Amino acid sequence: MLTGHFGVSYALKAKEKHASLGLLFLAVGFADLIWSLFIHFGVEKAQIVPTLPSSRLNLYYMPFDHSLVGILFWSIVIYVLFRFLPAGQGARKSMIALVMALAVFSHFVLDIPVHRADLALFDNAYKIGLGLYNYLAPPFWESMAWSSSMSFSCSSMHTRTGDQILKTSRKSPFFSRSCI
Repeated sequence: MLTGHFGVSYALKAKEKHASLGLLFLAVGFADLIWSLFIHFGVEKAQIVPTLPSSRLNLYYMPFDHSLVGILFWSIVIYVLFRFLPAGQGARKSMIALVMALAVFSHFVLDIPVHRADLALFDNAYKIGLGLYNYLAPPFWESMAWSSSMSFSCSSMHTRTGDQILKTSRKSPFFSRSCI
């Protein structure tokens, strides 16, 4: 699923060329980054359940980063942060901030197809998720198909030619040629 998350970065980069692709990559993964910190410090809860099909991870309490209200909160925080950060010449801070906030929010939307019903709308209640992780054999292939198609379509929106990819990789310290 990470490929799908990263694919959104390419699409948003196409909308705002002054946004850093590397920071967009961090923004789409922001929910997972803070989730790992919250799990480590015991703020959120998860457990290994051997009887679950496919992914054995039961994410039973994630109200601060993978809930609708939580991700809206973090999207607003990122928006405000990028409104106050210095921007390069010709860059519109408001547009960069909006693109970064959308990148953070997209994580929740893209998690809905694959997560079990563990994505809360508010606090730890009204959980949603279509549950591709519930199927033993298909999750890998479905996730790969979903992620690959999302990444391909979003990256094709970002790049028109191979030369443009190389130009991007030379300009951005966050985008290496190994990503091509």
